[in-house]
Amino acid sequence: MANDSPMPTIALHRGMPIAACIVGLMMMGAQAAQEHFVIDPVHTRIAFRVEHLGLSRSIGTFSGANGTLDFDKDDWNGAKLDVSIPLDRLEMGNDAWKKKVLSDAFLDSAKQPVAHFVATSVAPIDKTHARVTGTLSLRGRDSTVVLDVALNGIKRSLYTEFRKTAGFSATATLHRKDLGMEAYPDAVGEDVAIDIEAEASAHADAAAPKGAQEQSR
Repeated sequence: MANDSPMPTIALHRGMPIAACIVGLMMMGAQAAQEHFVIDPVHTRIAFRVEHLGLSRSIGTFSGANGTLDFDKDDWNGAKLDVSIPLDRLEMGNDAWKKKVLSDAFLDSAKQPVAHFVATSVAPIDKTHARVTGTLSLRGRDSTVVLDVALNGIKRSLYTEFRKTAGFSATATLHRKDLGMEAYPDAVGEDVAIDIEAEASAHADAAAPKGAQEQSR
């Protein structure tokens, strides 16, 4: 990815090994290649599925996620992800069921109303896939979560007001007991499947070009 920032310089000091200078330049070049993206809360949705009585899988979704992504599509190494999820944006299709899921038996949103995920490592698989390991803060405790992430594409579009936008899909499996949710073991499954669809816009494109908004309407 192109970056408009000028390459920082390294002053050569007497006695500094040339190899060290080259390594330093390479590292700064890798950092400079990353772009800063902002999560689009409108086009980002997190869904979970968990077994209910062995009869079906209850499905819930969260909207309104927000956060940042520092990312280079040509080199996933060093990517950074920081996302917050407001738990009160949960949708269960029923107010009573939503209230139960948000109670201390499950998500305990009264203790921690916003879940928080921060990536701690990113392991590239190929050009469009990576395994992202991070820390999920939920219910007042931290747990390790591993996401299998696919990059669906990066483009500018009339429908995004010509902002450079990256789109991702991700999956994970959480274990309720690891998160401190042990209530109703005979009714609610242990494994929770997570599906994420997300978009993020390049920070430098926060303001669309003149005329883009009019054209997109």
